[in-house]
Amino acid sequence: MRELSRTLGAGPWFLREPGVFPNQLDQGQPSTKALAIAMGYDGDMQIEIIKQLDGSASV
Repeated sequence: MRELSRTLGAGPWFLREPGVFPNQLDQGQPSTKALAIAMGYDGDMQIEIIKQLDGSASV
């Protein structure tokens, strides 16, 4: 967030940490994902930074 704010002037930022997302499917199997998600803006463009917080399979 700091680097995108510095280089692009992006912001403000909204952080959701941690977010646990149950009832997901991974290759047809039930899965739960734990993620930190930051959303910010550069003008009219929305920027998302997603960090996986667990060791489950990831796309």
